Order: sequence, then structure tokens, then C-alpha cells
Amino acid sequence: MKKEVEDAFFRANQSLEGYVPYMYQDIKGLVTIGVGNLIDPITVAEKLPFLSWAMPMRLPATKKEIQTEWRRVKAMPPGLHYKHYSAGSTITMAATDIERLVSTVLATHEAGIMTHHPAWNEYPALVQMTLLSMSWAVGVTGLKKFSRFNSFIRDGSWALAAGEAVMNSSGNPGLERRNKWNLAMLNRCQANMDLLRGYGY
Repeated sequence: MKKEVEDAFFRANQSLEGYVPYMYQDIKGLVTIGVGNLIDPITVAEKLPFLSWAMPMRLPATKKEIQTEWRRVKAMPPGLHYKHYSAGSTITMAATDIERLVSTVLATHEAGIMTHHPAWNEYPALVQMTLLSMSWAVGVTGLKKFSRFNSFIRDGSWALAAGEAVMNSSGNPGLERRNKWNLAMLNRCQANMDLLRGYGY
């Protein structure tokens, strides 16, 4: 991916997902952490470098502590404000580890997107950002289901792609915000291209 996309994604995604250094449930009841990072099933959480909340020294959490916390959060009602899940929380993740987690997941998404977008490296940064944003929300497999959207992207028709980039946001305000953000990215990219064409490029 382009350097500017890699540099900007964390901050951009944080504006859409929020930033939570402890486990919580998303609107679908899936255990999540960080910047919308799914850690469901429990085996995903077990591999992460959690720390004990205990001060002043935060020691690495044991596998049992991670499992106990995951099950506590999973047993709560889904879709509450994330602060509700912090009561009774015993472990957390450091900011640097969350950033590393986002980068790792982002690289996985990029690899998946490239399998059906062979010209990925030639796409403008705003287009790459939009594709990664959508895959973050629905997964790489989910992104592939937007066949018309993907076709327009491969053709370089950014404005037409924008009209096919709407994800089902019923009951999910977060997706409403992401849809608007994605639309703005693609329309801005189209405007940039039209401007260059106007100058004969």
C-alpha cells in the first residue's frame, strides 16, 4: 500500500471506530478491542500481549486471565457503550501493541484485496484507503461480494464505484459514518482525476 495510506489509516479508522484498550462487545456481540479489532473467537484473544491493570508495574497477563476476561465480556449484553465493559476489567493492551495489531491486520486485508485487484499498487491513495475501510468493516470476503463496486474500481470509475460502496448500516450508526467517509474519499478522488484531465493529463 502507499506510504501515506499506511501512515494515515490508524488515525482515520480511529475516528470511525474509537479507541478502546480493553475488551468490549461490538453491536453484533463479537468481542473486540483497540480500533475495531475483532478478537472473537477466544483463541484470537489468547495470542495477544495483554497486560494486567495492576499498578505501578503492568505485568503480562496469563492465558487464564485472558480467558477469564474474554468470557466475562462475552457474557454481557452486546452493543453497550464500550465503557460499560470496563467495570471489572482486569487486563488491557498497551498503545504500541494495539498499533502493531492494527498494522498486522491491515497487511492481511491488503493481501486479500490484491487477489482480486491486481492493479492495487497503481490505485490512488484515496482508493486504497476506501477499499481497506470497507474490508475492515465487512472483511475481505464480504468486500468481494460488492461485485459492481469492485468492477468500477478496477475500471478506474471512482464516482460510479462510490454509488456501489454503501454497506448495510441498519441498526449500526458506525457503518453510517463509514459509508459517508468512503463516499467522500471516492468523490474526492474522482474530482482530482477530473481536474487533472482538465489540464490535459
